[in-house]
Amino acid sequence: MVGLEVEGHGIYITGYSGLDFARGDIQGLPNAQFLVGDYVCYNHPPDIVTARSPFMTAGPVLAWRMPLSVLAPEALFSRVAHNLPPHGLFIMVSQGREEEAVAAAWCEKVGLARYRSCELKARLRSRLLAVASCWMLSHA
Repeated sequence: MVGLEVEGHGIYITGYSGLDFARGDIQGLPNAQFLVGDYVCYNHPPDIVTARSPFMTAGPVLAWRMPLSVLAPEALFSRVAHNLPPHGLFIMVSQGREEEAVAAAWCEKVGLARYRSCELKARLRSRLLAVASCWMLSHA
């Protein structure tokens, strides 16, 4: 299992970084690792790819004090489609229906087909319901 985060060095209010939290989460798990990097550059075929709140618009990128160069949804979703094997699964959690609609359009554009989706009762932010969606290659 490989975890990959484009913004793993940012420090949370707790004083810990995403990398610190991830290392704690995977401690003791065999064959688990966490990398700080951009999935756009990751070229390894997984069985499952997950994405929680991928950057779809400039607002969240700037809120995280990230360079706008990480706002590359076409490159991100193209890489997901490229890396997925024929029956592989892409699971994405978006912050609200509007963000999910933007992400869904990119998924469809790169050849991913919606398998299932649902709104989650948990909120990622106080006012937005999380939307989970599962995707597969449309030609698989």
